[in-house]
Amino acid sequence: MEIIFSEVEHLYMRGTPFEKKALDNVSINIPSGSFTAIIGHTGSGKSTLIQHINGLLRPTTGSVQIGSYEIKAGEKKKDLSKLRKEVGLVFQYPEHQLFEETIEKDICFGPLNFGLTEEFAKRRAKELIETVGLDESFLPRSPFHLSGGKCDE
Repeated sequence: MEIIFSEVEHLYMRGTPFEKKALDNVSINIPSGSFTAIIGHTGSGKSTLIQHINGLLRPTTGSVQIGSYEIKAGEKKKDLSKLRKEVGLVFQYPEHQLFEETIEKDICFGPLNFGLTEEFAKRRAKELIETVGLDESFLPRSPFHLSGGKCDE
């Protein structure tokens, strides 16, 4: 899926004394099927750039095209659920994304959020936990009681 940033600017806290420009006139074309590394110093805008790819952030100016989806500055919010089924993000500290009371509920969150049945989500949770090398006994446990290594799994 081709990704095109066209003259993208992103401002945090726009119009306040704390306004911060994180992206400044970024234009880049990432061809479908390619591998691309985004590197830079802390605070250089890497995460901000990546969060535009599935619409978590929207450009202040410019546009982002991801395959057939286009997100333009100033346009009304559109339903990005189909895009988000194709483009997922894993943040630098994924353990900070755990928020449910059990591991099973955390794993089921995504499928349920996309409208899949609870039965399907629970069945998928069992499959996925085994895929990462953990057994079903972990499903009813709290994610906050896992070791760092188990969290990564």
